[in-house]
Amino acid sequence: MTSTIQPKTPCTTCGKPSALFMCRGCEKDFCMRHANEHRQELGKQLDELTLDYDQLREKFNEETGQSRYYIQMKEKIEEWERESIEKIYQVANDARKNLENMIEKHSTKLIECLTKVACQINEARKEDEFFETDINEWINQLNKLKNDIYQPPTFDIQYSDNNISFISKINIGICDEGFGRILGNVQLEDNGQVAIHVGSDDYSTVRGKNHYSYGKHRLRFKIEEYCSSKWIFIGIISQDIPMEQLSIKSRSLYGWAGPNQVYINGRFHASFNQYISDAQQDDILELFINCDAQKISLTNERTQSSYELDIDLKQCPFPWQLNINMYFRGDRIRFLSN
Repeated sequence: MTSTIQPKTPCTTCGKPSALFMCRGCEKDFCMRHANEHRQELGKQLDELTLDYDQLREKFNEETGQSRYYIQMKEKIEEWERESIEKIYQVANDARKNLENMIEKHSTKLIECLTKVACQINEARKEDEFFETDINEWINQLNKLKNDIYQPPTFDIQYSDNNISFISKINIGICDEGFGRILGNVQLEDNGQVAIHVGSDDYSTVRGKNHYSYGKHRLRFKIEEYCSSKWIFIGIISQDIPMEQLSIKSRSLYGWAGPNQVYINGRFHASFNQYISDAQQDDILELFINCDAQKISLTNERTQSSYELDIDLKQCPFPWQLNINMYFRGDRIRFLSN
């Protein structure tokens, strides 16, 4: 006669066929004893998460409006104000208010996010309704808030070019673009606005923060230090291409380097379209990204030389991303406001 007794489920922890409960978070089965231990472990993790939150909130209270970067921005405004004295008194006040409003908006947004996380944790503790999935989500939220607090937004002073005015008016705005990911002997400074080649001579790659799929975008750079061999690559690459130190060989890469080097689909073309790399130290270069026309161009503001490349979307599909390659130790390039 066939038995109708159902086999018992083993406990995940001890292995005994006495599991009575299944955790809806990890979906594992536990006996009475180990279900309690599992619950205690979750409580311990929540305690650690709460401590992490408290430390982050304390750090946020210390950093808000008092970080070195915010102070530097205020000092630049005050220096400009002193030089212009009463002639720009009203403009200086407007600039300070704009900066403080942006800091306040950024701080308010962070406070809202911090408060939201705190409410979720407290409510979960009160109702005793939380699982691994909830804790992982709170950890992810706190990690994102850490980045937002420790790396405040980059601000940029924009000078109006008004010939009628006896002094340039300034405005405070957030500079959205900058250097992001790096690979090789390169480091970033000034909140990702400066890339410096360090260590021994070797290929290194720097990607921009943003990606581009439509519209027109102007990116300006100043070559602050330039080795006598004069080799820095400036161009674009498809965002989905993995980072490589020698990214100039990627089939998705387009752009220019010295001496007289043009790269199309990762292939080197000498003096393509009569390109001459005339960049010198302290020169300002503009990379114009025209997604609508599927073109990019590079202009030297000192010499007014300008060169253009057509982009094959089959080889370099959207979204595009800024790609800088550096080789020589000491080379230094800076993002500028448009």
